[in-house]
Amino acid sequence: MRALWIYAGVLMTGFGSVTTAGAQPVTFACPRAGVIEERGLGKLQYTGPAANDPMICNRLNYKNEPESRLFNFYLLESSSNAAVKSGLTELFAGRQAKVSFDYTSPTRYLSHETWSILRREKITVGGKPLDTVVFDRETLYESRGAFHGRFVQWLDPKSGLWVKSETNVISGQVNGQPQSYQDRSITLP
Repeated sequence: MRALWIYAGVLMTGFGSVTTAGAQPVTFACPRAGVIEERGLGKLQYTGPAANDPMICNRLNYKNEPESRLFNFYLLESSSNAAVKSGLTELFAGRQAKVSFDYTSPTRYLSHETWSILRREKITVGGKPLDTVVFDRETLYESRGAFHGRFVQWLDPKSGLWVKSETNVISGQVNGQPQSYQDRSITLP
C-alpha cells in the first residue's frame, strides 16, 4: 500500500542553483520485500510493511535480526509511536512546514525531534541517480550526555529508503549517535 504526501520544498538543479518549488506530491511506501540496502556497516534486508500499518517498515538489521521502524526511520516504541506518526504525517502532507515531537527510544532515551523539508536533490547511489527529498532533523536528548545535533537526511521516496545522512554535532556526547553515511548500493527484487 502506498500513501501520497504533499510537500513544499526547494529544487536543486543539475548546476547547483536553487529554485523554489510549489507543493508537489511525494509518495512514501515502505521498501518492498526483498529490497537490500548496503551501507558501510553492512546490509539491511527488507521484508515489507506491517500488515496493520503501511508506515511501519519491517527489515532484518545488520545482525540479521528482525526490526520494525515507523516511516522506515524510528524504532517502534509504544509511548512515542502516535506522536512520531502524527508529526511526520503533517510534515509529509505539507500541512506544517516544521514539526516537533518527543521520541523515546526502546532503550528509554528521550529526545526532542524537530523536522523540516529542505529541498529535492538528485544524488547517485551505486551508479544510479535517485530523486530524493532532503530533510533537516534537529535532535536534543534530555539525557545521554545532553546530546544536541542536526542531521540532514535524504529520502528516496520511490524506494522508501533513507539513503544518506550527514551528522552535525552541536554539543554533548557523540557515543551512540548515528554517524554520517551514504548507501553504497540498493538491490531491488
